Amino acid sequence: MKCTTLKGVHNHEISSSQVHHFIARYRRLSDEMIQDLKFFMDCKVAPITQLEILKKKYPGHVFHKQDIYNAIYKLRQNNDDNLDSTLLLDVLFEKISFDPRWKVFIRHAGNERRLSGIFWMSPTQQELYQRFSDVVLNDNTCKTNKYNMYLSVFMIKDNYGKFCNVANALVEDELASTYVWILQCLTKATNTIPKSFWTDSEPGLINAVSQVFPDTPHFYCLFHIWQNIIKHLKSKVSDFGKFSKAFFSCRNALSILIFEQRWENMIKTFPECQSYMTRTLYNNRISWAKAYLPSQFNAGIQSTQSVESFNSIIKKSLNSASTLCDVEEAINKRHEQETRYCQLTNIREQHTTIGLPHLSTQFFSSVDEVITKFLSPIILSWQRFQISQSFTYEGQLVSNISEVCNRVIISLYRDQRNYINI
Repeated sequence: MKCTTLKGVHNHEISSSQVHHFIARYRRLSDEMIQDLKFFMDCKVAPITQLEILKKKYPGHVFHKQDIYNAIYKLRQNNDDNLDSTLLLDVLFEKISFDPRWKVFIRHAGNERRLSGIFWMSPTQQELYQRFSDVVLNDNTCKTNKYNMYLSVFMIKDNYGKFCNVANALVEDELASTYVWILQCLTKATNTIPKSFWTDSEPGLINAVSQVFPDTPHFYCLFHIWQNIIKHLKSKVSDFGKFSKAFFSCRNALSILIFEQRWENMIKTFPECQSYMTRTLYNNRISWAKAYLPSQFNAGIQSTQSVESFNSIIKKSLNSASTLCDVEEAINKRHEQETRYCQLTNIREQHTTIGLPHLSTQFFSSVDEVITKFLSPIILSWQRFQISQSFTYEGQLVSNISEVCNRVIISLYRDQRNYINI
């Protein structure tokens, strides 16, 4: 059937209530609605929430989701992106004017000289890095700002056993050249090369570390390694539970010979994993297998989960609509909290009395003089407490191991009998 003639006469009455759904000019947002959207954007309200609020406030108006999203997009386009980066630089340069020890490095790209990277480090962070550069951790996170710039975070583990943020960078990509620039900025700011470096197994980052820190041992996060194994092998290996036990048995082996034997057995038992495991992990085994790093100090670290936790805290106060200044402010707030924690811990350890503190100074004054000079307050308090505890030990001279065993058995029997009597 073909249509040969169109007659421009309606054979039914047009419903005026439906016109707004079909003709765009009837759905046009008023100036008041646009002002509301600007206010919502400043408050970082999610677009879908903005739509629901407008429906409640203007019940007589027809709102389409796409119309609201288009209006929000235009408002964002009208905002000068360069203004945000300028404001961030103004904030950092103002800090430099108050304290010249601040380190800020800027990277531009393209003919328009747009901001493609910014690295900053406060004087306190520089001091922390120089003191505790034995173990340095790094990780990137996204979705912290409306420009989709990646936040690169550096952390160390201090003498309180606490992980502290020591440097930050905002960059537009994760290319090897970008990582090289970040690591070079870290070196320029501190004139210090880390003794060990922990990251995920990102190829671009691995390449950059080998260029900037060629003599620094580079270790891979065990958590990320395992997540990649799950991603690539869980659907291929028949008994993934047994495979996981075999892998961690290899990883935790303390001898290279035992590691190689267990690795060979694992490959034979699970041949479907051979291609991925050999290509991805075996060639880099010195960066994750325990047997190949027995003498390397790592402060008990096996992964970059501490950086992940820091990123999670930052993300709770930011979202994809946040500005660059919001990112800097959130990081600065977290750094101030870490500093206050250290100050509070120092005060508590210096003024809180535990046990009999005079014993260490009275009987071991020469020892106490040395440890007071070299130990931080919290470590010093632990050491003094152990010295005081030594006065409660009961020592007995024995001639052979059998006598030691007999005395231990008698002591345990006596303690058990006293417990039953109680």
